[in-house]
Amino acid sequence: MVRQTATFGRGLPHATAKVAGQHVRLDVDVVVRWGRPLPETAAAVRSLVAEHVSELTGLVVDAVAVDIVAFASDPHAPALTGTETRE
Repeated sequence: MVRQTATFGRGLPHATAKVAGQHVRLDVDVVVRWGRPLPETAAAVRSLVAEHVSELTGLVVDAVAVDIVAFASDPHAPALTGTETRE
């Protein structure tokens, strides 16, 4: 997953949360480097987001929906920590 600067008011990754009591559901939009395996990348993002949100907020993460909304072809684009595979 890579960071993409805002073009029209919103950079990526982008997340929204719906909180009900001590439970949260998250929607995450991400950019993925071209050539990365999409199911494995989405699963890694889902796991990392759930883990970090739970640790930081103490909330129970019920679901993390990951939408891959764009691809980055630049092999030197900055990757987000924890999702980079060293080549």
